[in-house]
Amino acid sequence: MAPCPCQRQGTSTKARESREQASIYSARAGKRADVGKATVIGFAGVLLLLVLVNLLSMGVMSQPELAALQNPSMAGVLEHVVGHWGVVLISIGLIVSLTGALLSWTLLCAEILFASAEDDSMPRFLKKENARHVPANALWL
Repeated sequence: MAPCPCQRQGTSTKARESREQASIYSARAGKRADVGKATVIGFAGVLLLLVLVNLLSMGVMSQPELAALQNPSMAGVLEHVVGHWGVVLISIGLIVSLTGALLSWTLLCAEILFASAEDDSMPRFLKKENARHVPANALWL
């Protein structure tokens, strides 16, 4: 049986987002070896999560039951298995995930402005970094 399309799309979106950000953030890594390790660990973690979600959902509910679930469908699966707190757990996880995605995309946009300012494609004031080496002025845009 094929996984729910929403699960495949979410995972592929996360993988694509992670690759884009990793290529930009890798310049800030302390050691280049850490970039490779983080990439492999991240890919393996996402792959493991995808397999576990599919095994859990297909193992406890039939395909027609899964198709009838509303989004987020994993909340309905966990509700079927453990009760209402499963919905709460998935909902909290979804909020944390979306907040993290928003933060990472915000930082990615600032990093692009900062890199453009470093090669004089953008105004010089965007080169300013704070004490923690974060492109402070670029974050405000």
